[in-house]
Amino acid sequence: MYTFGVKESLITGDLRVTYAGIGGEPASAFDSDITGEIDSNGAAIIEIRGRRNSLFPGSFTSTEFRATDPTDSRGCSYDVLMKRR
Repeated sequence: MYTFGVKESLITGDLRVTYAGIGGEPASAFDSDITGEIDSNGAAIIEIRGRRNSLFPGSFTSTEFRATDPTDSRGCSYDVLMKRR
């Protein structure tokens, strides 16, 4: 789950990834820090650091954020769409 806030064009927050337990193994989770910056046109660069490391562009509108978090070590990429609350 991506959770972040924006103040004066700076992005801060965290990413929590939870894996279900398989074959009798317990569920596990890890956290990473999110930082970034938004320019005056709504374009953003997001950086994730911690157990999961990534750097990717995205864009903000008045109601949502859209981006694609690139391929991780397991070969997965993630389309990110977040609605403003």
